[in-house]
Amino acid sequence: MEVHCAPYRDDRGAVIGAVAVLRDVTELRQSERLRRELTANVSHELRTPLTSIKGFVETLLDGALRDEQTLRRFLTIINSEANRLVKLVDDLLDLSRLESKRAPLELQPVDVGSW
Repeated sequence: MEVHCAPYRDDRGAVIGAVAVLRDVTELRQSERLRRELTANVSHELRTPLTSIKGFVETLLDGALRDEQTLRRFLTIINSEANRLVKLVDDLLDLSRLESKRAPLELQPVDVGSW
């Protein structure tokens, strides 16, 4: 609970009571915790493919460019990791739109028994 109190005064300025506003901040605290967890998870999910891409590019620049088989394999991995980053960023943008309530929800019935 978050509590704010203020004195209540009469016309002469004498305190004759108090006004208190109580606010349940449980949902706000949970939202803040989820946001911190999301930030930590996203940071990890971004760092993994970026580290991979950086490592493969450095190896190619250090001379692996001359080996066509290694070059092709590394470029395939770099492409895959870049696609992973694009998907992650797209998911983050979708979450942002949903959170800001700018994205309309398209509700449809789903037959879960068919899955």
